[in-house]
Amino acid sequence: VAYFLITGGLVFEETGATAMMLAHLQNVPDVPSARSKLPVPATFDRVVMMCLEKESSARPADARVLERLLKSCDDDGPWTSEAAERWRRNHIPGEAVLNSENTESLHIDEERTRTL
Repeated sequence: VAYFLITGGLVFEETGATAMMLAHLQNVPDVPSARSKLPVPATFDRVVMMCLEKESSARPADARVLERLLKSCDDDGPWTSEAAERWRRNHIPGEAVLNSENTESLHIDEERTRTL
């Protein structure tokens, strides 16, 4: 999921199911920064690649370990709620926005989409 969110693509771009399974079993993926249009901190690249390790013992053992690894990604300063909101506003085109009158209905901010 992290790889897709960073790159906008699958870890491997194989066309058939068998080829896709073999790629996941045998191939080392490109680091996310090599496929992203946006800068990706090197420490974050390393965490994502650890999650994609073929050998399970090389992957983070649990969510707590992953959380510590992610918190150690400080190439661009600490990731705060404010930083996340700023990133989301600047980088998510066609963002679904909650309608202030009815929080269950969603609409697309078409004006913002045209400017991106």
